This record gives sequence, structure tokens and C-alpha cells, in this order.
Amino acid sequence: MAGHAEEIPMAKKPAYEKLEQKIRELEKEAVGRKRAEEALLEREEHYRTAIEHSNDGIAIVRGDNYLYANTKLVEIFGYDGPEEIVGRPISMTIHPEDHARVTEFNRLRQQGKPAPSTYECKGIRRNGKAIYLEVSATKSIYRGEPVSLVYFRDTTNRKKREEALKEHEEQYRNLFENAPLGLGIGDEYGNIIDFNDAMLRPGGYTREGIAGIGNMAGIFYAPDERNRIFAMARRQGFIDQAEVRFKRKDGTPYDALLSLRLIQFKGKPCWQAMIQDITERKRAEDALRESEAQKSAILDASVDRIRYVDKDIKIIWANRTTATLPGVSPENLVGRTCHEIFVGRDTPCEGCPTVRARETGQIEGAVIHHPSIKGFEGESYWENYSVPLKNEVGDIEGFIQVARNITNRKLAEERIHILSQELLKAQENERQRISGYLHDHVGQDLSIIRIGCETLFDDYPDAPPEKRAKLLELSEIIQGAITAVRGLAYDLRPPGLDQLGLIQSVFQYCEDFSENTGLSVDFKAAGMDDLVVGPDIEINLYRLVQEGLNNIKKHAEADHVIIRLVASFPNIILRIEDDGKGFDVEGRLLKASKEKRMGLGSMEERVSLLNGKLRIKSRLKEGTKIFIETPFKEKKSG
Repeated sequence: MAGHAEEIPMAKKPAYEKLEQKIRELEKEAVGRKRAEEALLEREEHYRTAIEHSNDGIAIVRGDNYLYANTKLVEIFGYDGPEEIVGRPISMTIHPEDHARVTEFNRLRQQGKPAPSTYECKGIRRNGKAIYLEVSATKSIYRGEPVSLVYFRDTTNRKKREEALKEHEEQYRNLFENAPLGLGIGDEYGNIIDFNDAMLRPGGYTREGIAGIGNMAGIFYAPDERNRIFAMARRQGFIDQAEVRFKRKDGTPYDALLSLRLIQFKGKPCWQAMIQDITERKRAEDALRESEAQKSAILDASVDRIRYVDKDIKIIWANRTTATLPGVSPENLVGRTCHEIFVGRDTPCEGCPTVRARETGQIEGAVIHHPSIKGFEGESYWENYSVPLKNEVGDIEGFIQVARNITNRKLAEERIHILSQELLKAQENERQRISGYLHDHVGQDLSIIRIGCETLFDDYPDAPPEKRAKLLELSEIIQGAITAVRGLAYDLRPPGLDQLGLIQSVFQYCEDFSENTGLSVDFKAAGMDDLVVGPDIEINLYRLVQEGLNNIKKHAEADHVIIRLVASFPNIILRIEDDGKGFDVEGRLLKASKEKRMGLGSMEERVSLLNGKLRIKSRLKEGTKIFIETPFKEKKSG
């Protein structure tokens, strides 16, 4: 009937329920499958995310070709995206040097034979730059096919660090092994861990020998010293530098400097030891001390005052001779000046050679007269020398002063000077007496005899001619004798010196000398007309001109001589100049001294007796110039 549901026969109801049950089961299965798919997709997403963000390059490789490459792999090899890698052979990312090795690893793995799961090789980036890789691979199934999961890790930076570390270690090892100092490392108990060859040499050990000793303490010469050093090191944690005595292989001692420091070595506290053999230095120091002692003994034994002073003339060191004052030792003089100590002055003495040496930078000397000086009675004379001491750049840092008491010598020289003057005066007086006798007596007597000879036959007109000729011959001989006697008297003492004065006598002598020798002599005087000088100065100046001209005549081979005599208060200046052949002044003076010639030596003696100065300038073929300065006290005539 229409509008009414058709009733199902009772017999078919169970079949319907089964269908519903089946439908519910299918629906439940579908929901489960969906949930499984969703979970699978979620896990796949997790895996993909993890792979894409992995710090390692990950690839799926089938055969020799890439099927998949993650972002890191693309980055490692320098490509722009996976599409530039997928489908291409894995060999394009392996350096040609390692192609054969990597291919062999893959072949062994595919054949199921033993092969390293992880190995290192070189890769090559897209730009051709080589990189270092750590590669691992495992077998897997991808879409029903066997594949390899390959992991790439870029170890270039680590490799560089390892190589740098290795290089540094090698450098440090070279430094350690080739160091001039003995270097060693021991544990906290002093047991030797490592050492270099320099640690062996001073003691004559071998590596096996020193390793057999085992402990650093075993090379100490004295146990007490060893215990003291290690106790100090443990207390402080270090010893910067200690002078110790070690033991050689043969048991003899040697000196060394030891430094100890507690360090961390391979994570453990250890002692780092540095040993420097100072045996030779100790010998040098001992030799230096001995040399210093000898030097001090020699300098202390000197009769001279020897001082080492700084640039301000303050004493740094002085010998015992310098410390002559009662209760004063050389040490008491340090930091003080000699003029303060001995003369009581705030400033250096007049003519101090150290002051001049500081200005000139050269060795300077001077003789200084002290009316009084501490430690001596009366006046004294000192011969002083000052030697500047310079550093590498030439700056003066100090001086060596040498002072010698020459009072006795100076007084003896003064006595000799006075005696020489008296002798010279006596000689001149004797010459004057002999000259006067020759002129006034011998000359006159000879003149009378000559006149007598010439007038003997005046009263005998018939005298034979031969007799007259003989008498005339005798008269001429007597006239020659008269001339010789007068010349000798003139040489001994110019007769005009007392009557005519110095200038006219010298002028006359130059005229006569020029006439007798043919040598042109140009003599002029200035400022001498109204000057009255003592007879000693007069005769000596006359003799200096005389000796100068005689020397020129004998040795110079000159044609012309210039003589100038000038009064320039407080000196009289005498200049004698010739155009002769000249000579080597130093050589001539030395030769003249050895040959005991007079000449220039005689002139020097006369100038010295007048307290004057003599200077000689001469060159070969350029003539000679003699300059003489003689002090005088001015006296006006009238």
C-alpha cells in the first residue's frame, strides 16, 4: 500500500545487521588508515624538516647518481639548488685525487663486503675549490629499490685548525728541541716526563741515562740544596732564577741557573724547568774579579792620583793614592769633586784639563800650580791629564783623570833654569871680557906691530928690495890676523850692542852677513825704538837672529831671508822666514837630538831661558818660518 514502508521479512533481518556491522568496520578501518596516513605524513614532514635543517649534507644515492640532496649538501658543494645535483654522478663532488678510493668503498659496500662506514676524503666545490669531507654511508630501500644514504660533513675548518695546530706543535717542538737552554717537564713529584738535548749537554748525559735517573732531584749535586730549592718552589709555586750546582754524569759539579714553574700539562699539574749552564760565565766572572783585583792593586800602587769621574767631574772611583787625607778612604771620595776636596773650591781650578776635554772631546793636559792644597805643606805643582770616555754614539759619559805631583821636578827645573841663565850670563860676560881683550889689547898690539913693520925701513932708504917685500908680506899677514881677531871679538860680543843698541846692532849684523854670504836679508823692526829691555833679552835676541841666519846659511839653500822684530806688549815677537828647501820639523828635531846637534836646539834653549815660546813651520820646497815670542816688562827710555 502506497505511503507505507515495506516490511522486511523476518527471515532477512540478520543479513542486514551483518551488512551494517561490515559497514561500521569498514568505516573504522578507513578512519584508522587515514589517521595512519596523517601520522605518516607528519613523521615524513618531521624527517624532511630534520634532514633539510641538518648540519650535515645528506643524500640518497642509487648506483653512482644522486636521487636526493638536502640544503646543507647543496651549500657544502656551493651549488644554487638541489636540481643542480640530483640526477648527476656523485663523482662530480669528489676530488679527482680520491675518485678511485671512494669508488672502491662504494663497490665493496654494494657487494656486501667489509668497507669503512666512515672515511675522510677531499671534495670539490662548484668553483673548483678543494674541501675536506667526512663521509659515512648506510644501505637502505627507497621506493622499493636498494639505495645508499650518504652523509657529508664539511671538515675543512677543522682540518685547517688541525694542520695549524700540528704546525704549531711542530714549531714548538723545534723550539723546544733546539733551544739553547735546557728545558724539561716533570710531574708534580719531579719525575721527568720530557726534556730537550740542551738539558743533556752540560752534564754529559744521554737520553737513556737521564731517563734512567727518573727524577729531576737526581741531578742536583747536593741533597740539601735540592731540598731547599723544591721546598721554595712548592711554597711559592715558582722559582724565577736560582743559582744551583748540578751533577754531571761523572759525578763532578757544574754551575747553572734554574727556573721552576708549576704549570698544567695535559690536564695535570707539572713542573716546567729551565736550566742554563753558567760554568763559562762563572769562570769569566772569576777571571773578571781577579782582573779587577789586579787592576785595583796596580792602580792603588801608582804614585799618580787616578780617578774615574762622571761628566759633572764627580768621582765614581779613585785609587788609594788619591785619598791622601787622614781618615779618608777612596769610598769617601765618591760623589764629590777633586777641587772641592783638595782645594776647597766650588768651581774647577783655572786651566782644569777636564773642563777643556769636555769642550774639545780630546785628551787634554795641563800643569797647575797650587799655592796650597790639602795634604801638602807649601806650594805644589801638578801635571794633570784628562781622558774623555765616550759611548757608542760619541757622547762623553765620563773622564779618567791622572794627576802627578811634579813639585820636586818643577823646583829642579827652576833651579836648572836659573843655573842655565847664570851660565849663559857667565858665558856672555866671558865673551864680552874676551872680546874686549881681543879688541883692546891683542888687536891694538897687532896694529902696532903692523905699523912697526910698515915703518921699519923708513930710516934705511938703501934697504934691499927683497927685504922690503918680505916685510910687506909680514905686514899683510899681521893685517889678516888683526881682521880675524876683530871678527872673533865681534862674534863673541858685538861691540856696537852697548853703544848703538839692539836694533842697530842687528841691522849691522844682517848687512855684514848679506855682504859676506851673498844671501839677501830683509830686516825691519817696529815698536822697538823707544823700548829699553834688559841686557839679557838684548843679547839673547841678538843671538837668536845670529843662530837663525847661520842655520839658514848651512842648511836652507835659500836666496832670501825676512827678519821682523816687533814689540807687542807684553811680548817681543821675532820672525825669521826663508825661501829655502824646507824640512820635516818633527823628523829634523828628533834627528838633531840623536846627533846632538845645536842649531834649533840651541835656539829652543835660549827661548826657554827667556820664558818664551818658539814655533817652527816648514814644508819641503816651501821654506821655513820661525816664530819666537819673548815676554818683557816695558820700560820707556828718558
